[in-house]
Amino acid sequence: MIGIPIEDMINELKYAYFNSTAAWAIAYAVFIGVKKILLFGIDFTYPNSHQAEKGRACCEFWLGVAASRGIKISLPRSTTLMDSCDKQSDRLYGYDTLFVSFENEGDKTKCVFTENPFLPTAEEIEARYDHNRPINEQK
Repeated sequence: MIGIPIEDMINELKYAYFNSTAAWAIAYAVFIGVKKILLFGIDFTYPNSHQAEKGRACCEFWLGVAASRGIKISLPRSTTLMDSCDKQSDRLYGYDTLFVSFENEGDKTKCVFTENPFLPTAEEIEARYDHNRPINEQK
């Protein structure tokens, strides 16, 4: 892409991994040191999910780099990026038999675990992790 300082970005960010326009934009925002990234209209759940997942992974990688540098990230609740469309407690793999709630205590988050008296079946648990169907067909 003309105008993007690719060599400077690779040397500063340490990775040459930009497989979509959205990934370039996120990485460039990290490179120039923005304080907050707001994303709208970037979703990667399509019928050809294998190809779409490549773009999602790259964007999520750069969002992780952004978060590690203290950049605030804002995503709409309807996007599959970083599983924002799921309840926060559903984003924790392996806690299917517990209710997890979060309490903010200043700049810290406390996890509160409560036993779920209605244990899900194995099929229900597996269905939660099925990413083969577009998001609007799940749940």
